Amino acid sequence: MRACVGRRFEFSIILAVHPGNADKETAMFVFAADLHLSERIWSSLPAISGDAFNSWWQIVQYCRTHQAEFLLLGGDIFGNPRPSAPVVDEFVQGANALKEAGCKIFYIVGQHDGSYARAWPKVVASSNCFRLPAQGSIAGFDHMRADELSEALVNLPDQVETLVLHQAAKGTVPNWDFDPDDLLYHENLKLVLLGDIHMPIDFKVKKKNGNDLRLIYSGSTHVRAINEPAYKSFLVVTGDTVERILLKTRPVLQLSVTSEEELEAAAAAVKVLKSNEIGVPIVSIKYDPDVSGVELKIKEVAATEAIVDLRPVASTRLEFDNVDGTKPLSALDCLEKLVDRDRDSEFFSFMWSLLSSGQPRSVIETKERELLGGAA
Repeated sequence: MRACVGRRFEFSIILAVHPGNADKETAMFVFAADLHLSERIWSSLPAISGDAFNSWWQIVQYCRTHQAEFLLLGGDIFGNPRPSAPVVDEFVQGANALKEAGCKIFYIVGQHDGSYARAWPKVVASSNCFRLPAQGSIAGFDHMRADELSEALVNLPDQVETLVLHQAAKGTVPNWDFDPDDLLYHENLKLVLLGDIHMPIDFKVKKKNGNDLRLIYSGSTHVRAINEPAYKSFLVVTGDTVERILLKTRPVLQLSVTSEEELEAAAAAVKVLKSNEIGVPIVSIKYDPDVSGVELKIKEVAATEAIVDLRPVASTRLEFDNVDGTKPLSALDCLEKLVDRDRDSEFFSFMWSLLSSGQPRSVIETKERELLGGAA
């Protein structure tokens, strides 16, 4: 559930230090969001620990090595409004390492690390960290309700060229709280850097003046769900160029098993999966319960330290009694009754790919990239 952080546009303070002071043509800065810094993700799986810290230090090292002007953090730095002292200390150590390199940190607050009672901003204030103002060439708003944000964006200053938000844009998830159409009249705005959605998404909308407005989610910096893709990244912005940099994450293997052949292929893939310097691998497999011996086979070949998550799902080969009693219906028969193959061949093809593929997540990600204009 998203909680309202408050009306950032009512209490933002113009700081003497502002990211917009840098030379916009040559300055390079880094953007990351949804760090969710915590010691571990799930208390029931203690083997999965340190992922957030590993990604944080990769970002710090990149900024230091490549002499970034500043680091922008797009919300949810921490996993809750009151992070533990060791977690805050890990962040402060990274902030101090950036301070030594002359790289400042600017941030907004997300719904997970924001509340009126939060104390961590006071702690990090002395560690090279500055609240991103709501005006200037680079501006940002804390996470807020959709109606509050819409009101704030109406009053967005004309000088803003890059906007930082922690919101779910319309069209990305069902429960969205940010409509990009609210930005179509801002002539100088070129780029919106976003947190909140953990998937890397990159898309454009056409503004009223005919220019493109680019909206980019960096995605979370580490795996936050056991079946979440391991493709994690942050962004490097230089002038009008945005580059996505991959983070090193623990190995994650996601498969679907609906046949004996797919079981053998899955077992072969699991067998060669090894730990890396980040941690032990995660094996997440959805399988058809009609395929016998899945759990025994996978657990037999998996490395002893691997985290194995096996989930039975409904069979794509199930047959159902036809209403007229003439013959059983297959999954394909049911789909043909629901979707007109001739009138909507593209949708039919996509749905059948989902039902019949051994890797449905890959099918969805491919379609997402296609719909969003080739975004990674």
